Amino acid sequence: MQKKKLAALLLSGAMLFGAGAYGTYAYFTDKTDTTTNVVKTGTLDVAVENEEVWMKDGKAVDFNNLQPGDVIRKSFTVTNKGTLPQKVKLNVENGNAKLNGALQFSIKAEDGKYYSGNKTFILEKDATKTLEFIVKVPAELGNGYQTLTSESFSIRVDATQTNNPNMDWEFEK
Repeated sequence: MQKKKLAALLLSGAMLFGAGAYGTYAYFTDKTDTTTNVVKTGTLDVAVENEEVWMKDGKAVDFNNLQPGDVIRKSFTVTNKGTLPQKVKLNVENGNAKLNGALQFSIKAEDGKYYSGNKTFILEKDATKTLEFIVKVPAELGNGYQTLTSESFSIRVDATQTNNPNMDWEFEK
């Protein structure tokens, strides 16, 4: 029985010594976290602003009495109100195919260049572009074009993000 007591005493002493020895070693530890990470998507928002009335020879005009040889103009500003740069495309829409096919549409850009038909460009965040839309009634139109009405004439402004691979518009940078 003494052997058992001696063995127990030695075992207790070894455990006490081991715990004491282990406890005397100092291990420093630390931890940190990254700051809060937030992911937020941008916005795509295009607007037409400062839309003026249609003008002919410097005077306000409407579409109610145009004749061959008339040229009417309308200035407007396209604004990127979103947070992302965007591809912008101006589209001419007219409800009367016969009249639409006969009229000559063009867009005058800020740099003075004229573009026939649709116009596309890149608009950076907070950027604006002032454009002039021009409609010419060709002088050679005959009697078959009298009393035609353009019931839903509009300039539609489409926008998409610049890296959209599904929109293969030809555009200026």
